Amino acid sequence: IIACLQDNGMNKRYHKDILAAVADKPLSAQQFEEISARFYYSAYLFNRLPEYTIMPVDGVIYIDAMPLTGGMQNKPLFDVWANKTYGQVLENFWKPWGHTLFEIIKNPLAPITYFEDALLPAQA
Repeated sequence: IIACLQDNGMNKRYHKDILAAVADKPLSAQQFEEISARFYYSAYLFNRLPEYTIMPVDGVIYIDAMPLTGGMQNKPLFDVWANKTYGQVLENFWKPWGHTLFEIIKNPLAPITYFEDALLPAQA
């Protein structure tokens, strides 16, 4: 289970390609850590502070999420994905396997991956 709270499901959409590719497939420990690193990094890139409307009605409290897009914020929901920074995050998640940052981003345009297709958000 990977959970991002307070993003109203935007990280799930952001990583939809890799999630679809691994749906119903067992992951190796390295693959799980790689996906975890992706979510960790994209949570950092997420640049909204969600707002909610709270309505108490007859002893029941309803919480409704306000839209994350539109309004007065013209910037994208996520800042630009940088493979070098992602590589630093991934290096920490892959410590048990001894991968170094140099090894991970030897090709700065395509960090190493344990997946058949990397499907990084930066490439989507």
